Amino acid sequence: MNSMEKDNRNTQKFQKSLNETLEEKERLKNILSSTKTESSLIKSRIESAIEELRKINEEIQDIQIKKKLLIKKQDIRRQREQKAQKDLLSLLSNKQKIEHLIKVERENSLDERIRQLQECIKYSEDHWIFRYFNDKNYETEPQKEVIEGNETVLIENKQI
Repeated sequence: MNSMEKDNRNTQKFQKSLNETLEEKERLKNILSSTKTESSLIKSRIESAIEELRKINEEIQDIQIKKKLLIKKQDIRRQREQKAQKDLLSLLSNKQKIEHLIKVERENSLDERIRQLQECIKYSEDHWIFRYFNDKNYETEPQKEVIEGNETVLIENKQI
């Protein structure tokens, strides 16, 4: 009986081992099922996260494009301001030059007019003195003289 007992024991051991294996198999099946569920859930979360990342990347690209455009606009604005500043300085410089030229021209014009009037007075005085001593009709009849082309001076009774 020894052999039978041994077989029985072996069968019981085998049965016990088989039951444990089946239980382990069932437990592993449950773990696998649970893992598949978790895997699906994680996969879904990963896909959602990837979609969110894609949207965030698009927003980042939009922001970068807007930033580049803003920088370009600022550069253009800065260039316009610099050009306007240069133009303003140039206009101010031209204004000062023109004002200076006008001032110089007025001074020259006034100096020239004064010189012409002085020549006219000198000529008139010289002419009056000459006429005073040489013209017998001077006391009675007013005389007109053309001085420097188109100015007329009336000489009457010793006044110019």
